[in-house]
Amino acid sequence: MKIYFKLILLSLVVNSYAQTNFIEGQITLKDGSVLSGLIDYRDWKRTPTQISFKKSVEGNLIYYTPEQLMSFNVLDDKFTSRLVMLDMTEQRIQKMDFRDEVKLIEKHIFLNVLVVGEISLYVYQNVRQHLFIIKNNDKIIELIYRKKLAKNNIDIFDYKKYIGQLKLLTNNCESVKINDIGFKSQVIMKIITKYNNCNENGSTQEYLKKNISKSEKNLFVFAGVSNATLRIQSNDFYMKYFVGDESEKNFKFGLAYEFVLGKNLKKWSVYSQLSYHSYNILFKENPQTATVVYKDYKFKENVFNIATLLRYKIKNQKIKKFTPFVNLGLGYNLKIKSKSSYTKFNTFNGNGSERKVGISPNFYLVGGVGILYKKFSLELRYLSINDIYVSPVTKGKLSELGIVLGYSIL
Repeated sequence: MKIYFKLILLSLVVNSYAQTNFIEGQITLKDGSVLSGLIDYRDWKRTPTQISFKKSVEGNLIYYTPEQLMSFNVLDDKFTSRLVMLDMTEQRIQKMDFRDEVKLIEKHIFLNVLVVGEISLYVYQNVRQHLFIIKNNDKIIELIYRKKLAKNNIDIFDYKKYIGQLKLLTNNCESVKINDIGFKSQVIMKIITKYNNCNENGSTQEYLKKNISKSEKNLFVFAGVSNATLRIQSNDFYMKYFVGDESEKNFKFGLAYEFVLGKNLKKWSVYSQLSYHSYNILFKENPQTATVVYKDYKFKENVFNIATLLRYKIKNQKIKKFTPFVNLGLGYNLKIKSKSSYTKFNTFNGNGSERKVGISPNFYLVGGVGILYKKFSLELRYLSINDIYVSPVTKGKLSELGIVLGYSIL
């Protein structure tokens, strides 16, 4: 398992060096002027208190707070700047008391735009989610949802003021029915969108609605060719005659599934693959003088390799057609069909018999570098499998270096 911990440590180190992520975006200043440039986008899980902006790759870095901007947008995220009354009532169970007072503070913050229309909906995320709503450009208010303690200071119940707030704001649309809905942005977005499309004529009108999509997933088919090298070290009475290195071409094919980790320019993803490998490596025996000799060790194995890799894509604003990437991960080989054997040959009478040599499933390290172009991927891939033999006195290291071509079918 040491290799597992090394892999985790390496991924954390690589991640710590990914300091910035500047991509194209726009900011709107307080005077209404719009500036295009690059924004350090972090796929924020918590709403930023400031953003980093520069007009060009070589431009000076400028920091903007909510007080300095009207809005900014990057990728499919649009943020507006508003002065709001923010509910900061204590919500940590261990620190709550039934006598706690409601705590509202006036604060200038960035709000992530969810829906824009007759009723607009925004979200602000700190230690918890806050939803804000405004109708007909009236006063912006927070939809209130809290946990509260009963007077015994033990029982906890939900305070769902937001249901009443939504009913009041949408009561002039009969098609909008609000019951005991959950405090989830997707649920409330649907209600607001339905209301915005509701009018006396029954027709609909298009409004800006943020697309909260699920994480991106890709399915690949791939094939490749590599140079497979087997190195044998052995004190075994039989296998010692085949000590050394031999190589042979190896073909593989399989399926891979990529799960993109967030919208952070889609740099990080988990890449899992199942591949079929067929090995056929021949070892000629070392010189022997005995009557009984051991000849022609054939490493013939059909295996499935299962691997999970962490993929990092190197995005470059100047080179948009091609995306370089780096893969690093851990795999496991499963034996399907084994025909590995050597021949025991009697030079006196000319008789020979085949003796099988067992291999064992094992973990292995795998990595590679490559490029993505549209739906195609091309990768230089390396893997190394140690201790492939069952016998404790025979050490075998199998390594592969080759090219893998993939195509996204999903």
